[in-house]
Amino acid sequence: RTFTRPPTQVECNIQENHLVTFVRQLPTKPLLPRGGGEVHSTAKLVLLCASGKGGVGKSTVSVNLAYSMKQMGFEVGLLDLDIYGPSLPELVRLPPNCVTQNEAGRIIPIDYGGVALMSWGYINPGEASTIRAPIANQIVGQLLTGVEWGPLDILIIDSPPGTGDVLLSIAQTLSVDGSVLVTTSNSISLADVNKGLQLFTKVDIEPLLVVRNMASVCCEVCQHEQPIFADAAMEGLTEFLTERSVGLVDLPLDEKLSQAPLSFQPANALLYPFMRNPQHQERS
Repeated sequence: RTFTRPPTQVECNIQENHLVTFVRQLPTKPLLPRGGGEVHSTAKLVLLCASGKGGVGKSTVSVNLAYSMKQMGFEVGLLDLDIYGPSLPELVRLPPNCVTQNEAGRIIPIDYGGVALMSWGYINPGEASTIRAPIANQIVGQLLTGVEWGPLDILIIDSPPGTGDVLLSIAQTLSVDGSVLVTTSNSISLADVNKGLQLFTKVDIEPLLVVRNMASVCCEVCQHEQPIFADAAMEGLTEFLTERSVGLVDLPLDEKLSQAPLSFQPANALLYPFMRNPQHQERS
């Protein structure tokens, strides 16, 4: 099947050093509840990575986004806010009992490969979370405002899938500059894109980009790029996003991303197949 209108992809022609200079000229915002408090951490930009449903690769996109921005020269923090099924500890495995607190009782993020990381899965590693919603919301609030990131250029928040309480808590707690919505090219996932954009509008979070993950697979022999989902819903996505001034990026299926080590490895070993690995610098 051929599509009458191929998706329009976002292209960036800004040089990396110019982008870093621009971001660092932005006003610094405290990472505190909107009501105020003692300033212990700041960021120039707060970006939210979200998805309408699970299993579309949102956390993989978040991790690669964080490390690619670190390669560009930004000071980056990555916060995994999924309490019931945190993915960051599976993507970047760290030793047990690696989370500490300072004298003020605030959580110290873990520096791995130059990116500051924090997840409930690092605090309670390997434990199934049977936590009632009110307690989970308290944990989310503590992670949003009780981690001492210090001065960051960019904080990336990896939110749990769906459009529930956590997204509302984020919007009510921090000033978020924009969101990245991750989906796949089938009608079930694309239906959630509209719901996600509607929610972002309601809570005053600007949707910046839709990432259509696992959109195609490239043949290693002939280099032909084959779309994975031949779904009619894809035809109207470009127009839908253009009307709302939201960008679109396609990411191919990449088997190397499934080859991450199953146990902790030092950052300088470069064994994780993420963007910070010089062996994969040319990957999009």
